[in-house]
Formats: sequence, C-alpha cells, structure tokens
Amino acid sequence: MADFVLDKTLDTVSLPIGRMRVCEVRLLDDTRWPWLMLVPQRAGCEDLHDLDANDLAAAMEDVRDAANCLQKLGPCDKINVGSLGNMVRQLHIHVIARTQNDANWPGPVWGFEKSVPYTPDTAAIFIAKVKKELF
Repeated sequence: MADFVLDKTLDTVSLPIGRMRVCEVRLLDDTRWPWLMLVPQRAGCEDLHDLDANDLAAAMEDVRDAANCLQKLGPCDKINVGSLGNMVRQLHIHVIARTQNDANWPGPVWGFEKSVPYTPDTAAIFIAKVKKELF
C-alpha cells in the first residue's frame, strides 16, 4: 500500500469520503446519480483478478456495504456495480444508485450528456450522510 498512488483522473472526477477495508471510497462529482467509486489501495492493480484472494474478498465486502449505504440513503430502484477500466486502467469499482426516473433510465450512466457537479455544500451534505452510514 505504501507505493499506491491514486490515478489523477480518478482524483479529478471524484471527492474523497473515507477508507473501508481495502478500498478508498469516493463520491463521483455528478449530481445526476448517487455514485460512489471504490478504489482498492493496491499498487499495480488494473482488474479485480489482480487482487489476491483476501483483498478481493474484502473489496467485495466494501462493494456490498457501499451498495447497502446507497440503497438506505435512497431513493433507489436498482444498484449498478461495474469495473470497466477502459478509460482509466487503475482498478476502481463504480457503485451507482439508479431510479426509474433518473436522467438516463434504463440506459447506462456512462457517456450520457455532461456531468452536473456538486456544489461544495451539497457535496459536503451527501458525504456526511455516506460517512454516517458507512463508518
């Protein structure tokens, strides 16, 4: 973990929330969807199978807890979880709360129009809710 460095793009598009078992949890800076991004703090990992068995199990527990958090914070009709890595190779896992009336339901969130960033105040409020639920 000492040599782990967060990818600059991931840092630019998200806000830090805290640390879970293996993953740093971050808020994607787009108000259209409640969207957490989990970044396993392991250098050189690009895909889930790059994690050792213990880290993979812990990362999946982090994903489960993040999904439960978003579902509790609501509204939420479906939780989407994905790890694509086509644009940013560093391993990161998206956990997104979707509703049937969201900006692009039932289509994907990726590549749909321009993101709508949080204001500092609205980001702080949402981050505080996530922290209360997760930590």
